[in-house]
Amino acid sequence: MIKIIDFNPETREFIELTPDNEEYHSFWYETSDYLIWRLKLLENQKAHTNEEQNEIKEIERILKDTYPMTF
Repeated sequence: MIKIIDFNPETREFIELTPDNEEYHSFWYETSDYLIWRLKLLENQKAHTNEEQNEIKEIERILKDTYPMTF
């Protein structure tokens, strides 16, 4: 079981995020593992929509900014 935890700076406490919390689902988009997985998934498709092309560019930009020596 994986628990998703966030830090609340106002209360200085860690809180467990649940599926009914809007931050619960956006958490994955902040992890490099998810971004790499999503990028590979998109790149392996034969045809890309404009939205998918924009998403690929954005993911590549984020990864290059975060890990300049790797990407």
